[in-house]
Amino acid sequence: MSSSSWLPVCSVVLLSLTACEKSGDAAGEPSGVDITAAAAIVAEGRMPTGDWTPDTYYEPNSLISHDGQVFLSILASDSIEPGTSTEHWVLTPLNSVSDSDSTDTTILAAASQPVMIWRGPWIDGEQYGLGDVVARLGQAYIATSDSLDDVTPEDSVFWDLLASRGAPGPAGIQGNQGPQGVIGAEGVKGDTGDAGPVGATGPKGDTGDAGPVGATGRKGDTGDAGPVGATGLKGDTGDAGPAGATGLKGD
Repeated sequence: MSSSSWLPVCSVVLLSLTACEKSGDAAGEPSGVDITAAAAIVAEGRMPTGDWTPDTYYEPNSLISHDGQVFLSILASDSIEPGTSTEHWVLTPLNSVSDSDSTDTTILAAASQPVMIWRGPWIDGEQYGLGDVVARLGQAYIATSDSLDDVTPEDSVFWDLLASRGAPGPAGIQGNQGPQGVIGAEGVKGDTGDAGPVGATGPKGDTGDAGPVGATGRKGDTGDAGPVGATGLKGDTGDAGPAGATGLKGD
């Protein structure tokens, strides 16, 4: 980045917040830096109504000079000195100097510088012109010449720092625990897993109760004749039988 031939970093109109003390946004325009409003003051060529004097009532949006600088009033006031309260006064991109040939205050018009044009976040390879203003990593840069440069503004000779990023603010207090969420829907059944290894054989169980008598089976086939058994003992003499019939007379 080149040495600045532009306005000082804090010489930027901050209409919405205070000057150069707000933290930046890492993705876009620096917080509190109203680049459009600053450009409008330059483009309009507004001139201070005079030097600030104590006990004078100043309406909001009054433009006055004080100690070689030009301030814009944010809130109405009648005794608050510019430069002592960023809630009531902000420094503009106009500088007030004393003319060497006169005691009158002369305004070096910032309109002699190109009007600032807000282009949003810096984009690699984008064509930028003199006076274009971009944001990168929470800081604002202004183009010092026309360029098509792929070097980031903080490392390029074609850009000057316009508004720097403020220090991070303190961490906020931890919030209360939120309510428990509703139970989600039941998920789909998963795939069947692989069979596990065979476990060890368990101990022998107790003998179970006898089962009921089964039904009589069908008669089996006649078996083969067994071997002749041993001769049994002689039995007792039986009783005499009845007399037989008389036979025929022989010849």
